[in-house]
Amino acid sequence: MSYRIVYDLAATRFSTDTLNAVFPDHGFSSDQYLFFELGGDNNLYESYASRQRILQRRVRNWSLIAMGAEWEVMRQLVTFSASCEGGGMRFSGASDIAAETYIRKCRAIVSEAVTPDTLLQKMGCGVSLQIATLGDECPEWRKRKIETLTALLGQPKGTDTHQWFVRPLHEVKDAAALFAFGYMDGRPIYNMASVSVIHQSKLPLMKDLAMRKPFAF
Repeated sequence: MSYRIVYDLAATRFSTDTLNAVFPDHGFSSDQYLFFELGGDNNLYESYASRQRILQRRVRNWSLIAMGAEWEVMRQLVTFSASCEGGGMRFSGASDIAAETYIRKCRAIVSEAVTPDTLLQKMGCGVSLQIATLGDECPEWRKRKIETLTALLGQPKGTDTHQWFVRPLHEVKDAAALFAFGYMDGRPIYNMASVSVIHQSKLPLMKDLAMRKPFAF
């Protein structure tokens, strides 16, 4: 039976003050989060070279799997946890995990969320935001939101569907736009985002970043 293996998790937090500074019209009332997962299927393998030898390992990729306020992120992660009960998901090295174990681990990662600048040391993230204009049937409220988004991000590509490419870790205004208008895209966030990571340490990403923080004197 195939199942998903979770190798690592990471999270970043955007404060309300930071988001409201670039997009005051939205009025963010709580901190916003991006939650990432390094995972892959147990029956997919890739080849790589090591000391003039060709070896194989299971395929794994980083994905952005949840975003929003803390409760929104945890709601999505609790939904994913249902896969644990049937053996469809487990942590690397574990024969099985309970849903509660997955939720507890995810909650701990959220509580330790780093700043976007910190995560940017190791990770890049781009999101394709696509919003259908609906033509003549577009209601006024939707037109106003598209106009607001255009004022924030600039002119989009496309006509029937407006498209923006945002980099939430690089630009706070991009993050604000994603949190405020991402729901209008309609796709799950993991289908909207692409993630690239430079992480050479054997430590989990969040632990590696914590060890890189400068000492306070």
